[in-house]
Amino acid sequence: MQALVEAGVGIEAGVWSVEDAEKLSASGVEPMRVLIEPVELHASGAVAFVQRVHDALDRLGVSAPRLQHGDGQATWILLADALWRGIDTRIGLEDTLYEPNGERTTGNEALVRAARRLGAGADG
Repeated sequence: MQALVEAGVGIEAGVWSVEDAEKLSASGVEPMRVLIEPVELHASGAVAFVQRVHDALDRLGVSAPRLQHGDGQATWILLADALWRGIDTRIGLEDTLYEPNGERTTGNEALVRAARRLGAGADG
């Protein structure tokens, strides 16, 4: 990562857990953005899980902008949580095959429309 930074290449660092946040901090590299992207979380514990990741990043002094998204059943709750936090988010078939109402999606465009209805992209 350091060689990329020295070459002028911006790094987006993906963290899936508190342990990943600690490894990022220990690396000494300040990424251009941190992607908080836990996988295989149950919807009921997803927000508490990412709160611990955010708390770790704050405690460790990782100040890069953040993007948060989830997958599977945590997709929509983590997207809504990112909107509430005022941070970037994303959505796509990599994250879920289902709309917020549980119906199978027709594709990426439909997922983006659903995310916009929830408020994503409202500022631009």
